Amino acid sequence: MRTAIVGRVKIETRPLILVEAKIDANDRTIYSILLQTAETVAVVCPHEGNRMRKTAIPVTSLKAGDEVLVNLHGGPRHTGIEIDE
Repeated sequence: MRTAIVGRVKIETRPLILVEAKIDANDRTIYSILLQTAETVAVVCPHEGNRMRKTAIPVTSLKAGDEVLVNLHGGPRHTGIEIDE
């Protein structure tokens, strides 16, 4: 360790939302992700209305029961990079 002079420190508080999903109603495994609550952060839904097409939905518009696409990878990730926890 060493002493250093910091010219500026910027601390921002940002609201977060926990999104939890199951593959189906009988599945006991819950997949979760912590996202910033902002209109610019979105998840992909498998359809829009009656049309089967992938649509990005802002997390601010999510409601309980909405369907989202889940892409399963090995372990936990931070900014897309797999990490050890």
